[in-house]
Amino acid sequence: MIAPVLLFIGLRYSERRRVVVRAAEDVLLLEAGMEDLGEASVLLVTSFFGERNPSFLAVAAHREHRRLREHHGGDRHIQLIARSPEGDAVGYVDCDGRPSKSPGRPRPYVSDLAVREDYRRRGLATCLVQKCESIARAWSYDRVFLKVEASNEAARKMYGELGYEVVSTDGAPSKQICTIKKS
Repeated sequence: MIAPVLLFIGLRYSERRRVVVRAAEDVLLLEAGMEDLGEASVLLVTSFFGERNPSFLAVAAHREHRRLREHHGGDRHIQLIARSPEGDAVGYVDCDGRPSKSPGRPRPYVSDLAVREDYRRRGLATCLVQKCESIARAWSYDRVFLKVEASNEAARKMYGELGYEVVSTDGAPSKQICTIKKS
C-alpha cells in the first residue's frame, strides 16, 4: 500500500484532488454536490448497517438522503465524496464548522466517515480525515472533533495514529460513544 498522495486539480476548499490509494488506481476527491448525495446516503447506510433486510436499507437510505440534503451547503460546511476511476462513490465524509444549534456540541465536527468495503485498508479514510483537518485549518480552527463507537477498534486505532485523543465517553455500557479531538 502507498501512502495517500494528493495532487492539486483545484476548486474551492475541497479542491478537486486525486488520491492514490494503491499503485494501480486512483480516486477523485471532490466536494459533494446535491447530485452526489443519493449515492452518499447508500454508501453510509451500507457501511454502517452492512447486509440487512433490503426494505430496511431502502428506508434508511431514503432518510439519510433527506438528512444529507437538509444539511448541504452553507459557510463553513463541506461534504466530500471520493469516486473510483469508474465514477462510483467509494468514500464520503462531512466537515461542519458552523456554529452548533445544540449547546455543548464541539466544532468543527467531522462526521459520517464511510468507505466502501472494497476500498478499506488502503488509506482512503485517513486521507478523508486529513482533508477535513486541512479544511478546518483553512477556517482558522486549531482542533477537530469527531465521535466514534468505543467498540470500533479499527477506527479508534486509525484516529489514534492520526493524533486524536479521547475527550469523553458517553452512552449505555452496550453502546459507548467516544468524543475525540485533535489539537
